[in-house]
Amino acid sequence: MRLLMERKIVSASPHMPAMAQSNLHLDILMGRDETIEPVDIFGGMETTPPQDIHRDMEKKLKM
Repeated sequence: MRLLMERKIVSASPHMPAMAQSNLHLDILMGRDETIEPVDIFGGMETTPPQDIHRDMEKKLKM
């Protein structure tokens, strides 16, 4: 019962919208902290929006 309650609490934790989402606490509770999977390395890169370098530079240089 306690483990289920802890899982529910850590799975509902908020994260910063601009930061990659990971939940180390939940991985530890689920026993996944000792394995390495592709998502651990690539971090879900396929779901992040592509960065527009040109737009960022135009914004920086006020163009």
